[in-house]
Parts: sequence; C-alpha cells; structure tokens
Amino acid sequence: MQTIFNKKSLGFLLCVLWALSAAAWAKPRVSVHPLMTEQGPRGERWNALFMREVSKQNIEMTAEGEVEGFLEAHQGSCKNETRCLRDLGYATRAHYILVASMLRTENLYTLRARVMMVNGEEVKRVPLDMERVSKISEEANAMAVYAKLFEELKLESLPPHPAGVSLEPPIKEEVKVLVPVHHDREIVRMPDGTLKPRDEVEELLSQGMSPTRQASYVFMGVSGATVLAGTVFALLAHSNSRYYKREYSAGPPSYNLRADVDVATSEKLKKQIRWQQATSIISFSVATAAAATGVTLFFISPERGKNRLKAGLVPTQGGAVLSLQGVFP
Repeated sequence: MQTIFNKKSLGFLLCVLWALSAAAWAKPRVSVHPLMTEQGPRGERWNALFMREVSKQNIEMTAEGEVEGFLEAHQGSCKNETRCLRDLGYATRAHYILVASMLRTENLYTLRARVMMVNGEEVKRVPLDMERVSKISEEANAMAVYAKLFEELKLESLPPHPAGVSLEPPIKEEVKVLVPVHHDREIVRMPDGTLKPRDEVEELLSQGMSPTRQASYVFMGVSGATVLAGTVFALLAHSNSRYYKREYSAGPPSYNLRADVDVATSEKLKKQIRWQQATSIISFSVATAAAATGVTLFFISPERGKNRLKAGLVPTQGGAVLSLQGVFP
C-alpha cells in the first residue's frame, strides 16, 4: 500500500514539474514587420541588421518568409495600419506583431516602434531619438539604436499566451441583400424614375384619382374659365370701341371728338374700354400660366403610366390648333 502511494505521488510530482518547465520554456510568438525606412541599399542593410537583432531576443520569431508571403498581397508593407498588422498576426499564427520605423537626420537617429496583439490592442510603444555613436560606421550606429530599443521593449516579458486572445480571426458577418423577384410581373417606370409592378400601379389607380391629377384638372379648368372670361372682355372692349368711334369720334384715324358730343360721357366710355382691354389681357395671361401648371402636373401624376397621351400642332388658316388625344381618368 505504501509502494502504490509513493508511485502516485511521484507521478503527480513529475506532471507538475513538466508543466512548470513547459511554462518556463514557453516564449511569446512575435511576427516582425520589415523595418519601415528609406529605400535603397542602406535601408535594406538597416532592415537586415534589425531582423538579426530581433532574432537574438528570447522570443519565438515568425519566419521572415511567412511575413513576406502575407505582405505580397499588401504592396510589401502594412504601412503601420492596425487592421493590416492584425491580419498579419492571424495569418502567421502569432499573438504579437512588432512594427518599427527609422529615420536618420544629420547626427540623429529617430526610431519609433510599437507592439500590438493580434486582436488589435497595443501593448507597448517606444519612441527613441539617439545621436550617432560612430562617425564612420552606419552599422555601429544602427546597432546602438536597436540595442536601446529592445532594452526598452523587453519582448521576452510578454505573456506567451495572453488570456482571452485567440489566434482564430473573427468570423465576418455576411450581409445578405434581398433582391425582390417579380417573376412574370410586368414592370413599369414611374414619372419619378422608380420601377413598380404594373399590377400594383393599376391597383393604386383603381383606388381613385391621385391629388396630383386632381390638381392638374383644377388648373386646366381655371385656364378654360379665364380664357372664356378674357374672350368675353375682349369682345366687349371691341364692341364698345366700335360704338365709341361711331357715336363720338370725328372718324378714323384721328379719333377726335365731334363738337356735338358730351365730353364726360365719352371719357367714361373710353375708361370702360381700357378697363375691359386690360382685364382681357390679364385673363389670357392667367389662363396661360394655369394651363402650363395643369399640363405639368398632368405629366408627373402617377396615372401617366396608364395614359397614352398624344399632342399635336395643326396649322390652320391664320394660326394653329393645339390638339391633345388620350385617355383622361
């Protein structure tokens, strides 16, 4: 019995030691974006030195080929865009992504770096401005800056498996667009440019005349009434004018008054003629405006899809006649 207990205890102890050792040896997996710096041989050399320095850190570094394979579809660089860097982490199965940029001005090296998790959360950001340590060796200056950078980043202190962070990319919700299918239903274009099934339009038409069509008929009616009124006043003015010339005028073309007429009565008749002429002109103007409005409303009313309206101008002796043909609900 004592032997069994000892074996079980030993097995449990070994499991605990294995788990502790595995945790101790676990390293954070980091995908390193190529150094964003100047183009040309010097920039390539700086990037190579940067990658070499990263590989010395106590981390699990994603193979450069995997990163380059991902960036081929992104014009060779994520340009420090969070979404692109996040997708890089998912593609390379890394919990962390390191991105840095370096610029050299005169005797100063400016380095900016940040570390973000695959879910897009930034965990570290390091800005560095460092004067050169060598007047002749670019490599020595770059390595001095990189050493200072990684001393502050402390990549090995990152949790190997951050809690709540998955390497599986979030599922993108598909947006479904429902397109109405009308099958054999005939589609007609409405005056406002929209498309509707003909049976729906006819159903609306069967419910009665639209307010727009009603208004068009009202304006057309007003136009007809004012034309009639204008015609009446024009005829009255013409009749009174002839009477004036016959009874009070000395004869055309002077229209001078005869000596034997009543001046006050003749002036009153002249004023009446002028008023009738002005009223006739105003009536015809109102008729024209009402007709234009009525025709416009007629053509923009929903019933237009059902109508077959034809307009024509027929020349006649001394003028022309405007004709309209069609179905008017």
